[in-house]
Amino acid sequence: DMGFDALVTAVQEGKLDAVIASMAPTPERAEKVDFTIAYYIGEQSFLAAAGSDISLTDPLEAASYKIGIQTGTTLEEWVTTNLVDAGLMDDGDVFRYERADNAALDLQAGRIDLVLLDQGPAEALADNMGLQVIYTAPIIETVETAIALPKGETELKAALDATITELLEEGYIDQLILEWLVAGE
Repeated sequence: DMGFDALVTAVQEGKLDAVIASMAPTPERAEKVDFTIAYYIGEQSFLAAAGSDISLTDPLEAASYKIGIQTGTTLEEWVTTNLVDAGLMDDGDVFRYERADNAALDLQAGRIDLVLLDQGPAEALADNMGLQVIYTAPIIETVETAIALPKGETELKAALDATITELLEEGYIDQLILEWLVAGE
């Protein structure tokens, strides 16, 4: 168990053989590690506390609130670029967490107003912690999820690509997504 922001480095240093952690294969990451084919394409969600009267019709409206975000993610990059750097919000209103569940705990405690994360984990945290999903959409451009591997591990990549393809074709990954990521919909 380690922080999301340490995963790519851990693969590069040979501490991990692969990362299966809802990682988007961004061009910056692809300079450091290789990726399998995508096994999941999803959207992102904003969470609010139970009973919150916050509603969003556009993700940029989140700039009016204190936002929790997991470090090292494409969503942290989106908040920084589209809300902070764009001058819509102060960086002091962005709270960065190594783990998404810690952000959800602060949301539950009222220390922040919103948490931004991938839809599946957002829905799971909402169910498990009594939070509410208030907005879901494709917020970032890179919505694919793939497995990160050390550069040049062509045999492992080929084996994983073949397995992912087989699991997608037989519908097993879709079944897992329904069961674990979008349960309750």
